[in-house]
Amino acid sequence: GPLGVGSQLFISFDATVIAEGIHVNEAQVSAYCENTSSYVQDEDNATIGVTHLSIEKYGPDHVQFGEYINYTLVVTNMGPSVAMDVIIQDVLPDGLLFNDASPGYAGPNPLVWGVPSMDVGTSIVLWINATVGEETNETFTNYASVTSGGTVEVALKTSTLDEAPPWSWLEVTLDPNGYVTRASTFRIYGEDDSGMWKIYYDIDGVLYEGNWNEVVIFQLNELWGYGPGMHSIEYWAVDFMGNEERPHHHETYVLDAEGPTINISFNGIYELTVTGKYQITTLTTIGFTAEDDGVGVERIDYRLNDGDWMEYEGAFTLPEGFYHIYVIAHDWVHNVGEAHYMIQVGGGEPVTVCHIAPEQPDGNNGWYVNPVTVSFEATDEASGVAFTKYRVDGGEWTRYEEPFELGDGLHHVEYYSTDNAGLAENVKTKEIMVDLHPPEISIEKPKNWLYIADRAILPLPGNRPIIIGRITMIASASDARTSGMQNMLLYIDGDLKADGNDHVQYMPEGIMMGIHRVTIVARDVAGNEAVEEIKFFIAEQYCSFEGYWEA
Repeated sequence: GPLGVGSQLFISFDATVIAEGIHVNEAQVSAYCENTSSYVQDEDNATIGVTHLSIEKYGPDHVQFGEYINYTLVVTNMGPSVAMDVIIQDVLPDGLLFNDASPGYAGPNPLVWGVPSMDVGTSIVLWINATVGEETNETFTNYASVTSGGTVEVALKTSTLDEAPPWSWLEVTLDPNGYVTRASTFRIYGEDDSGMWKIYYDIDGVLYEGNWNEVVIFQLNELWGYGPGMHSIEYWAVDFMGNEERPHHHETYVLDAEGPTINISFNGIYELTVTGKYQITTLTTIGFTAEDDGVGVERIDYRLNDGDWMEYEGAFTLPEGFYHIYVIAHDWVHNVGEAHYMIQVGGGEPVTVCHIAPEQPDGNNGWYVNPVTVSFEATDEASGVAFTKYRVDGGEWTRYEEPFELGDGLHHVEYYSTDNAGLAENVKTKEIMVDLHPPEISIEKPKNWLYIADRAILPLPGNRPIIIGRITMIASASDARTSGMQNMLLYIDGDLKADGNDHVQYMPEGIMMGIHRVTIVARDVAGNEAVEEIKFFIAEQYCSFEGYWEA
């Protein structure tokens, strides 16, 4: 409608501020002038600032029945202007029993605090204490609000009744059937619906406590103070509210820190020397076994000398020779046992030495000319000598008990020894030549006859032949039983006249009147010597023989 000159029009209205901050209200007026019929317009605005209050509420996330709990309210004037007529209100959920609160409240439910004004940047801190009653819901929310100048800020805190205990579990590395090694690692984990948990654990009666929300890690070995053998472990989890996991976990583990024990076995003849060397035959089989007091044996590996490692699968034999055998036994947690064996295949038999007395032949050409004494000496570096046997010239085998004597003959002595393990040495042979007898001499001419012109005419008494004219002297010798003939010598009156092997013949040259002595010497290969001697008379025809037989 029309507005007269100099008159004023007042318009008022109410509004509610629904957001803090700077707000601008704009106003505009327009009309047509009555005198000029022209269009006129004017406008203006008003700017106001609305205070921003913040409210924060703190309290427990998890509670238990009967627990005293505290809530904290923090109200802050964030500006841009002073807050007037501030109302702070808190509503306890059903089941919480009010105990006390910051002074100046009205209530108890809802709790209300009135603050006339709050400068920009200031804060108010309020607290509320309550008890969790039996009728409290499993999940409950506490509401708080702050109001000033028509603006409202709300803060919520939701809590949960925590009656469930946490839970825990154990993980172990290198853990076959409850056996562990020094390198096995134990880890105890925990979980809880509330989010906070702690591990308690007992090892062999000693209690340990972990940290909040931290996995417990340990090992069973000497560095941690635990030796080989059985160990008991008890563990459980506790949450922040004190709920304890039940029943507790109980575990038993054995620290297996030793490798298997290795044994060697033989099927057949074998023996062990004082130097630790085994002696076997090519027919003796070799086997290995392993024993483990802990987790058990996984496998056995071995190698010969510097050869490749082989997995043991069963007993085996070896050809003749000397061997270093290395053996490793593995258990199921990777402990190992080691062994080394020295094995002589063949050549482990006793050694027998034949002794002859006298030690060196007392005749010629390796022959003995006197009886010899034979004895045996046997040694064995392992099980010892069981017996020695011998036989002479292909006879029966005889167990040696004491020295024995050999007489005349070319003897073939065989002998061997056997040890207590049953190893027998190869038969040895000793040739022993004994010739106790000299050769036998036969003087064929002259015999006890009268010889004329080298012819036997008639026999004579005694042993003194008479020779008229020439004579051929003939002798022979034999040594058929043993060493055989070496040579023969013929002497006349001490002078060597002829020689030969087993036969000698000599015809004197020139005139040899009178009595003469013929000596025949025969030697065998062994050096035995035989001597035969005769006297004979050489005369001319019709000479006298008086005194010849007495000479």
